[in-house]
Amino acid sequence: MFQLNFTEINHEIILFILFNVIVIFMLILDLGILTKKEGPISLKKAGYWTLIWVGVSMLFAVFIYFYDTDPNDPSKNRVKTMEFLAGYLLEYSLSIDNLFVFIMIFQKFRIGPAYQPEILKWGIIGAVVLRAIMILLGASLVAKFGWVLYVFGFFLIYTAYKMFTHKEEDESFHPENNMIYKLVKKVFHISHHDHHAHKFFIKENGKLMVTPLFVVLCLIETSDVMFALDSIPAVFSITQDPFIVYTSNIFAILGLRSLYFMI
Repeated sequence: MFQLNFTEINHEIILFILFNVIVIFMLILDLGILTKKEGPISLKKAGYWTLIWVGVSMLFAVFIYFYDTDPNDPSKNRVKTMEFLAGYLLEYSLSIDNLFVFIMIFQKFRIGPAYQPEILKWGIIGAVVLRAIMILLGASLVAKFGWVLYVFGFFLIYTAYKMFTHKEEDESFHPENNMIYKLVKKVFHISHHDHHAHKFFIKENGKLMVTPLFVVLCLIETSDVMFALDSIPAVFSITQDPFIVYTSNIFAILGLRSLYFMI
């Protein structure tokens, strides 16, 4: 019995390591190639990378289907694959709404296309880290308190309701009402000159200041966290397997940067 559990743990560790190696490798390629030259990203290049990220995600679903097939339970891998695809599609569809919030933030702060790739690069990296932490906490809650799944189920219903009843009533963005914006203004001195050659921090008259790019990055990260508070519980209501929740969620957001430049 101990040997069986040990083997299962080993398989899980191998999968997590493999997934993270794939993610790091693809991020280096994506962020390295897309930001090799400063400036806006072309529609053609964004389209290629959007297809690549979707393709890699589908290949990973195939890998889940065939990896470590249990002869005593042949349907297990099929169920895990369907859970991965359901979580991926749910997160991907919700993230598209998030991209329109990004557009509003960029427009409000007048951040041009030349500066957006750098902000989104760090935004995606930050989102991966923050979501990994949130998923870990969510998995711990599910393991300790089974009733939490009912709460997560409510989030799934609420998320579906929002998707089908979304109205275009107030699509404006008001930073003056945003708590994070107020906090950044209180803690940091904000430079209002220009975007300082893609820098987030500068020194003016011997004083450390943040640029509008940093302010926008903070707002984008906050926006993603707020969306994740909806989407992650929704995925947990589909599957309680932390690996499936983690991989489907991360794969869905990794392609957002290239998808953004197709909108």
